[in-house]
Amino acid sequence: MAHLSIEEEQLNIVCPCCKSEYKLDLKTLQISDIRRPLRNLSKRKIRRILIREQGGRKCIVPSCQESGKLHLHRCLSGRNGGRYIPSNTVLVCERHHPLLEGCRSKEEVIARAQVIGGQTNTLEISDQQLKAEFAEIAQNA
Repeated sequence: MAHLSIEEEQLNIVCPCCKSEYKLDLKTLQISDIRRPLRNLSKRKIRRILIREQGGRKCIVPSCQESGKLHLHRCLSGRNGGRYIPSNTVLVCERHHPLLEGCRSKEEVIARAQVIGGQTNTLEISDQQLKAEFAEIAQNA
């Protein structure tokens, strides 16, 4: 029998046999966020999945044209329990890899990559706020 739980108008279903997780939106009755446990996937297989997800062999940063040596970047680092699974990894070039460190989720990595690629300025606003806070701390010191 499947394990069921309800959170914020979503029904979470976990299959006991295969440990797959499904979310059912109770308003639209659409299934979303399907997670299947991926065991023993090699980095090579993960790389193939990500190439398909990212629309080809390219860096996750939209404006980057690098398609040579791409790194597998874990969105949630290994120190924090992140594993090499497709839902926690992205392909990124050597130049942009350090700029994506410190993110806690794939969504955060994608958002930061869009900022780096010049498609949004959300992070710039956050940086300005951070600079203002540092300036205030420096004045009070």
